[in-house]
Amino acid sequence: MKKAKKIKKQNLKPKKFIKSYKTTKVVKSKSQKNQIGEVIESLSSGEMQIVNFTNENDIQVKFKTGAIIKTTYQNFKNGKVRDPTIKNIFGVGFHGIGEYRPTVNGVLTPEYKAWYKMVQKCHNPYFLNKHPEYINATVCTYWQNFQNFAEWFQKEGYELLDEGVHLNKNIIKKNNLVFCPEYCSFVPSSVLSAVVNKSKKVEFPEGIIFLPKTNKYQVNHGGKNLGNFPDPLKAFTVYKKAKEARIRMIVEKYREVLSVKVYDSLMKYSIQLSDCQ
Repeated sequence: MKKAKKIKKQNLKPKKFIKSYKTTKVVKSKSQKNQIGEVIESLSSGEMQIVNFTNENDIQVKFKTGAIIKTTYQNFKNGKVRDPTIKNIFGVGFHGIGEYRPTVNGVLTPEYKAWYKMVQKCHNPYFLNKHPEYINATVCTYWQNFQNFAEWFQKEGYELLDEGVHLNKNIIKKNNLVFCPEYCSFVPSSVLSAVVNKSKKVEFPEGIIFLPKTNKYQVNHGGKNLGNFPDPLKAFTVYKKAKEARIRMIVEKYREVLSVKVYDSLMKYSIQLSDCQ
């Protein structure tokens, strides 16, 4: 009988499990770096400083005017950030800070076009040279900020745009020279044409022609001859009555779209001799 082989005992020692405390160096990415306080000169609006840095695509910069704008770090480094409170529209108007934008998908918004045209009428030297009747007109301080005008525009005139309207400053307050929310309104073109005197400054009132052969004054209005009169003031009285009646007739037609202020003002509108000379 064979003897069983002795099994040589192996000296098995338990393995020692040593914890590794290897330190991993955390490297901040560029977007995580704290850039608050960095200052750079913008291309158009002077010095600006980062006041908040969330990541490269979400930072806030502050201009010397106090305006704080949200932008990207890349735009900041390239100086392509503008201060919207700087008066860069004819030295008077500015875009302001708010929800309203001058363009949407590259197209000028209706409110911006109306605002720009208003500022241009009062403060563009080239426009004033061609239209001297606006030389004394101004835009109120509140409306120099596009954001304020756009808010008013959305409430007062947006729905009338398809009918062909104009921003008017002197129907609610006659001879008013200031574009402001208190006295401005959007008025349909046909209503405005009935009110506005289209003739140039002449010797006789609009709608009245002197006839040398008869030494009389002929009154014309609405394509009709209303008669000949020896006295120019009598002729004007006839013209005044006819024009005011036509204004009221047209205003009634647009009663549903006109503001209460505009409707009431036009129904009481009085033509004066000075308006027609």
